[in-house]
Amino acid sequence: MAALAAAAEDLGPVHAVVANAGVAGPTAPLHEITLEQWRDTIATDLDGVFLTFRAFVPGLIARRSGSLIAISSMTGKRPLHGRTPYAAAKMGVIGLVRTLATELGPYGVRVNAVSPGYVAGPRMDMVVRKQAEVRGIPEEQVRAEVSSGSPLGQMVSAQDVAAACVYLASAPAITGEDLNVTAGVVMY
Repeated sequence: MAALAAAAEDLGPVHAVVANAGVAGPTAPLHEITLEQWRDTIATDLDGVFLTFRAFVPGLIARRSGSLIAISSMTGKRPLHGRTPYAAAKMGVIGLVRTLATELGPYGVRVNAVSPGYVAGPRMDMVVRKQAEVRGIPEEQVRAEVSSGSPLGQMVSAQDVAAACVYLASAPAITGEDLNVTAGVVMY
């Protein structure tokens, strides 16, 4: 809380918060995942959003305005083989967002989620490698599956995800939503 107070003193009141911490978690069948791996994934990907939002909510309620945005994942809407803790956490983020939107709406605070698809970069490279290992197929096959799932034939960029956050932070009549940024891989 001291860090929040110091930031507010230097920068002024917070109007928008993006909870964007996350870990991929293990890639393995559920029966091979340890309780520690499960808890570490849930702690970062779900508890992290809860703790971030909880820290900022009192100030937003007091000002009767603001925007909270959580980064979920398209895996919060559909299964991903061998990624049970990650999927459970990201599904939980969507539930947290929708419920919190109803709680904070009367105070003028909006709460939304962004659900990215395959975001090109080092983390996706690691996910592809682990998916290939757990499924016993070549990495090139996983990459081809990833790209072919998009009507645009591409992954998304970190800039695409950031642009969605900026949009939601500035959209005064949107709350409780889960915005896909998936290049069309997920359309629901």
